Amino acid sequence: MELALCTVVSKNHLPYARTLAASFRQYHPGAPMFVLLADQIDGYFAPEREPFDVIELSALRIPNLRRFCFQYNIAELNCAAKPYLLQYLLEKRGVSKLLYLDSDILVLGDLAEVQDLLDTHAILLTPHLIREVEDDHRKPGEKHILESGVYNAGFIGVRNHSAAIRFVAWWSQRVYTGCIADPRIGLFVDQRWLDLVPGMFHGVHIIRHPGYNVGHWSLSHRTFETGGGSVLVNGLPLVVFHFSGLDLDRLERISRHQDRFSLYEVRPLQGLFEMYRERVMAAGYRETQEWPYAFGYFTNGVPVPADVRRLYWKLGDEVQRFGDPFDTGRQGSFWQWINDETHPGSGVSRLWYHVYMTRPDVQKALPDVFGADRATFLKWAQSNGRMEQQIDEAFGPPPEAVPSPAPPTVGARAVPPAVPGLNIAGHAMSEKGMGEALRATVRAVTAVGLPHVVVDFPDQTSANTDRTRLGFLDYNPHPVNVIHVNADGLPSFVSASGTKFLRGKYNIGFWMWELPELPPVFLASFAYLDEVWVASRYCLEAISSVSSVPVVKIPLALPGGGLVTKNVGRDYFGLPEGVVIFLFMFDVHSVVARKNPSGLITAFKRAFGREDDVRLVLKLVHGDRKIRKALSDEAADSRVVVIDRVMERAEINSLIQVSDCYVSLHRSEGFGMTMAEAMALGKPVVATAYSANVDFMTPNNSFLVGYELVQLEKDYGPYPRGSVWADPDLGHASGLMRHVYENREHAREVAQRGSRDIWRYLSPEPVGERIVRRLELIGGRLDVGAGVTLFAR
Repeated sequence: MELALCTVVSKNHLPYARTLAASFRQYHPGAPMFVLLADQIDGYFAPEREPFDVIELSALRIPNLRRFCFQYNIAELNCAAKPYLLQYLLEKRGVSKLLYLDSDILVLGDLAEVQDLLDTHAILLTPHLIREVEDDHRKPGEKHILESGVYNAGFIGVRNHSAAIRFVAWWSQRVYTGCIADPRIGLFVDQRWLDLVPGMFHGVHIIRHPGYNVGHWSLSHRTFETGGGSVLVNGLPLVVFHFSGLDLDRLERISRHQDRFSLYEVRPLQGLFEMYRERVMAAGYRETQEWPYAFGYFTNGVPVPADVRRLYWKLGDEVQRFGDPFDTGRQGSFWQWINDETHPGSGVSRLWYHVYMTRPDVQKALPDVFGADRATFLKWAQSNGRMEQQIDEAFGPPPEAVPSPAPPTVGARAVPPAVPGLNIAGHAMSEKGMGEALRATVRAVTAVGLPHVVVDFPDQTSANTDRTRLGFLDYNPHPVNVIHVNADGLPSFVSASGTKFLRGKYNIGFWMWELPELPPVFLASFAYLDEVWVASRYCLEAISSVSSVPVVKIPLALPGGGLVTKNVGRDYFGLPEGVVIFLFMFDVHSVVARKNPSGLITAFKRAFGREDDVRLVLKLVHGDRKIRKALSDEAADSRVVVIDRVMERAEINSLIQVSDCYVSLHRSEGFGMTMAEAMALGKPVVATAYSANVDFMTPNNSFLVGYELVQLEKDYGPYPRGSVWADPDLGHASGLMRHVYENREHAREVAQRGSRDIWRYLSPEPVGERIVRRLELIGGRLDVGAGVTLFAR
């Protein structure tokens, strides 16, 4: 009996199915192949011209198909439709032997063994692991496999036998509503269900041949070598390779689901990956990426957000009353229901309340969402909430629902009287991060016309060269103090300024912290404060978990007029033309081990073994001859340039401007301003995908490096032994640096997206609006006219 092949795609993955078909037919010419379209044709392609039989979803007789398509995102829907396709082909089309392969698979050999196995077995499965994996915290490990499923659902063989028919019928019933990707509740699309199959059904065979369904999960316990123009796996031919999680523009990463290897570390597979990319690209990849997903929009053209799908899914069978969930023009529609207020007059819709209930950080910052924190929540939803959750403005909340009007920009009407003015205190002239954080706050409040003064608290360990005009005072006339001094330095600030500086004021500490937990030694500093502001979600989680006062996230604003440069070239910094420059800047006082220049040197040298047209520039400050020599000796490479001097702000911006790529292989960051500045100046950024920088860095706007968490084996300054921070994957980092070097047009595209995103997020006006909204709440608790708080000390 002839073996038939099937897969499931949406329109954007048609090139993968075409590539799979060509590879399958190379070894099985004339064999039937079926492709289920989990989408709609909508005139974008001609099914009769495809090298396979196209089946539309409507042929499968899935109950309430519109509900089925709405409740799942595109990946979940493709997985959920799979068992129905198998059932249809066995029962309606009479296929005798059927192999399902995910569309991102390449067949590299004859599948006669599969065909033979289906003579005696009803169901074929392939396990992710065929040997134990060391528990080294890298992905995927054994615990990750336990979360996602023992068997890979991208390779399923079935014979037209009663056991297989019962299996696909059972599987179809389970995925009808149980195909979401949420390991927290024991579900990982269609795959976790397969764990039950060997125990529940007869005729199941587990294929342990190392050359079948090889994917990123296999790299740790298979050996690869090339021989005779083919790839061998554990000495046997590679028959089926699964490119799960592959980004065709970033081959070196291998898969977004793993952080163990870069492609440069698995050299026998490099040719295979490059050949696969060429084939998929030639099959129309760029064109199909622009084709819209039919189930991605409501009938009014508004995109369906992930939160809407999940809310709909949670309602279960209650959704039957809404009819077609995509329809927005009918009374009693789901669209109308999600946009209705949760409580009449609150302005908080059912959708936004659902978002609130899925965001513990927002709940912690705004516990009284229908009372004192309602206005702040609605303003968050209007601005950052929409961006963070990727929710269209059509879902509101509308401006009229927000009780407090948006604060004015400079030159507009005055800030509402309920908003108290600020005394912004700290290291105003310091070139260090805390000095720049203070100046960022000043930029934000200036942009919205908020009354404020600046009180300088000189940093004795800085050069204090910044000459930004801030208009210093030596006293604090406004009702609210914002003190840009970290927890460890706050007692010294109070000692130097006197308790009178705090007395009768509402005192806010603006803190940075670079680890996921705040050490107990710093907890006493909460006693000086009424609340704490932090610049990132990472800091919010670390500090709020131990805080005795409210903790609020206020990002750091970039300069509204752009980053000013000196309009100088590379020769100003002694750097050559005609080379690709990778830049990293750090303050030696900020703990060298945390900034990790050693790791960057290693990654750079691994990425560029012999190329002479590259440079790595390490710009440090507050270093000395000893550390400069240590870095140079460690590099032992004339392509690594160490610059150690204090620069004016315009010089720093100019150095970024003349560089080609910014790299930070940090172990942790409290905000990551240098990365934000590089993005603002339109530079591609390669950085560890950990800590505060992931607030504004995404896989779409930057190049994020995988990592594992490790414990500190000794004290590093304020960071105690036993704490946790990231150990970036240097192989992955070197691959990304190499990608930027070799794919400059793609790097420019990513950098452009990064620049657009960072200015949207960190422009001074939206940050200033956040501050005003928070101060409106604080003002309601103060006697602003008297300038005395409820927390007199």
